[in-house]
Amino acid sequence: MNANDAAAALTAWDKIDSVLGIGTKSEAEVPAEISSLLAARQAARQAKDFKKSDAIRDELKAKGWVIEDTPKGPKLKKI
Repeated sequence: MNANDAAAALTAWDKIDSVLGIGTKSEAEVPAEISSLLAARQAARQAKDFKKSDAIRDELKAKGWVIEDTPKGPKLKKI
């Protein structure tokens, strides 16, 4: 396999993996500030304060983190 073929294969894998998430890297270490914002968002959601919850989600996104709400709870991902 030459360098061009290898680069094309890697690009194709990255596209597939972005959908399937098979080759996900280990979770990025979450800073304490981000963890506390996530906890505050969860508390706001439990209190049904969805306006505050959305504001915290936006703040996390501005700091480079996105929340995925899953059946097992929220998961943070570095953008």
